[in-house]
Amino acid sequence: APFILNSIKKLAVTENHDITTECIVDAYPKSDIVWFGPSGQRLSSFAEEKILNATVISSILHLPPSYSSMLGLYRCVAKNEYGQHDFSINFQRPGLPDPPNQLQAINITHSSFILTWQSAYNGGSTIIYHISLTGNRTEERQTSLNSIRFTDLNEKSRYFVKIRSKNTLGFSDYSSILIVLTNEYPFHSEEFPIIQRAYYTTDGRRIHFQLNQYSSSFFSKDQLCLQHYHISLTIIETTNDLPTCIPLNSLQKSNDELEIVNNQTNIRLKLCLINQTDICSKSISIPTGVSLSNDSSDLILILIGAILGLCFVAALIGLFICIQQQRRKEKSKHSSMNTLKTNFNGNQIENFHATPVRVVDTNSCLYYPAQTTTTINQILY
Repeated sequence: APFILNSIKKLAVTENHDITTECIVDAYPKSDIVWFGPSGQRLSSFAEEKILNATVISSILHLPPSYSSMLGLYRCVAKNEYGQHDFSINFQRPGLPDPPNQLQAINITHSSFILTWQSAYNGGSTIIYHISLTGNRTEERQTSLNSIRFTDLNEKSRYFVKIRSKNTLGFSDYSSILIVLTNEYPFHSEEFPIIQRAYYTTDGRRIHFQLNQYSSSFFSKDQLCLQHYHISLTIIETTNDLPTCIPLNSLQKSNDELEIVNNQTNIRLKLCLINQTDICSKSISIPTGVSLSNDSSDLILILIGAILGLCFVAALIGLFICIQQQRRKEKSKHSSMNTLKTNFNGNQIENFHATPVRVVDTNSCLYYPAQTTTTINQILY
């Protein structure tokens, strides 16, 4: 008998817009597929079939805008000589999405797993999935895919995962919680070398780090590679690919340190096996900013340049202040001379009045003329 592969039983219909949906049928021999409207009317004239493979056919229903007001259940019926199967889709107005379903954890290791799920009703707009991980740490992630990879987990630890959908109108409810138990670490932690003194260079485009001296009976440095990756909680993830693992032997050395080129911040580093990149050491985070002990030669040059620049600016400011003060003094002196010249009015003092003054040990009364006119040269001399 035919089997209809559809899983989503809702369709968001916008008023005065075309409607498109499909019914995917797996049947052998080929089945006849018929669409029916909410009143039982046949819609065969609006359907076309597309062969997907030898047994699977997609019947695509295209309805004009006039049907956008006819909400309700639309049925797809598939029938051949061995039986029939029908599937109903509820045409309704756009709204909140439904939560994803069929959560599953795959590729579980001691420090990572991949979470997968099935999409549900999207409410009529694009969906972004919000995933919550709790356990010995809490993490919130976003993706437009139907899967996501969690890394840097603890071995033999229990984690709880749930997911919800978001469209332009808001969030769905959360899905049921999935419990994930990570595996035991296949090696002892001391089998991997330890990443030491990892830091950004002053230009912010390179990372330097050192490895401790170690000896391992399991593998050598030739078998190791370095993963560096960045996870941002504000970015919608669009890939689940593992980060590129760079063989240690291919990394450039600088002053007994290894160097990689990178333009991102908040980077994490870890060492992995080249032939099994899911088996890695504990990751370490690289703090932003550069301390003096990390790259002293570059930083000292920057500090010297900054100090010289500040001294030059201070000298310019001091010179400017001195020039302004000198100009004020000259302007004040010039203004005083102009005032004096105005009062003398052509080097003469008009209506100069003398006041009688008594001088001790001289004549009892010494009087100056009450009114006189004299020149400025006579006064001065």
